[in-house]
Order: sequence, then structure tokens, then C-alpha cells
Amino acid sequence: GISNNDTYNTIPWDGNAKNILTVGAVNGLPSGYTRKEDVVMTNFSNWGPTDDGRIKPDIVACHSSKAGLLGRLAAKFCGIKSVFTVHGWAFTDGVPHRTAQIYRVLERWMAKITTHIITVSQYDKDLALKYNIALSEQMTVIHNGVPDIDYVPRTHVVTDQPAKLLMVARFGGQKDHRLLLSALKRCRDLNWTLDLIGRGDASEYMAF
Repeated sequence: GISNNDTYNTIPWDGNAKNILTVGAVNGLPSGYTRKEDVVMTNFSNWGPTDDGRIKPDIVACHSSKAGLLGRLAAKFCGIKSVFTVHGWAFTDGVPHRTAQIYRVLERWMAKITTHIITVSQYDKDLALKYNIALSEQMTVIHNGVPDIDYVPRTHVVTDQPAKLLMVARFGGQKDHRLLLSALKRCRDLNWTLDLIGRGDASEYMAF
């Protein structure tokens, strides 16, 4: 069940059963964790059946490198199963060699305490197998995506309207906005516009 009451014993009656799956959720930490006050419960999170307000989850789902490491360690310490979703390994192609080596060692060790790993592409699973991060049976590929739609090609192209380009991604090295902007610099004579949507420090791209 879901409760939006910021109090205890709030699992609604229709969420009660012999075996309850309790799910706790906190707001995102875009600037990272520095103190316990940074962690704020979402308004859709269960608070758990305990009188002292502990979430007491049955499973911990993690993603991203730092949070994924800390979350899985906490789950192991509490004796809770954990699932780690990989949205691109921290040792993927393009990461500096020394950094990639460190993350490979960390992820290889973390896999031993992770119940299951979900990769959002076959490439990420193959990369994990290549570097002996985890066994194949410990990983499942669940692709990112949206439902298929019927595509109707344009029968008439309006040449006096600019081509509209859109990139939705956080501003960071892994997303490589610089590559896109460098490529578009060579197309300045063409008619196009570009919108960048995302969080992070975009100041380094202002010079393009």
C-alpha cells in the first residue's frame, strides 16, 4: 500500500496482508549526501509498520555508482536483499584507465553482496561479463524504452523552418554534451535550433 501521511503505522488497511512488501522512498540528492538531514522522505513513501517510523524495507533498489555502493552496503548490513540497476557502468569505455580499474574492483566486490543486477542494455551486461564483475545468471537485461508508435513520415518538408534538436540529459562528463556541440559547430550554416534540458553545471558549455 501507499500512504502520503508523514507519520507512523500508516500502511492503509487495503495494503495489509500476511506478507507485506514495504517500499520506502526518499527524495533525490542532486548535490550528494553530506548529513542525515539531506535525506527527506517522499510524499508517496511507506513509513513501515514499526512504531518508531523505521522504513524496514523488504528489498533495497539502487542505481548510480556512489548511491549504489552505499545502498547495497546498508542492505547487506541490515540483512536485506538488494537489486542494483546499471545505467552504464562507471568503468565503461571512455572512462580514464585508473578510474576504470578502481570501479571494476569495487563492482566485482559489490556483486558478491548484491542479490541481483539489472542492466538497461546488453552492452552493459556483456561489459560486466568481460571484466568478471558478476555471473550471467546474476544479471538481467531490461531495456530502456517507450512503447512503439505508428510512424507516419512527412509528405511535405517545410524548408524555411529550422530543424529542432533536443537533448535531455544531466550536464556531466558521461553525457558528453561537448561532442554534440563540437559537431554542431560544423553545421552553423544550416538552419537548426538546439535545446538542452537537464540539471548540473552547464557553465563549461557556454563558450560554444
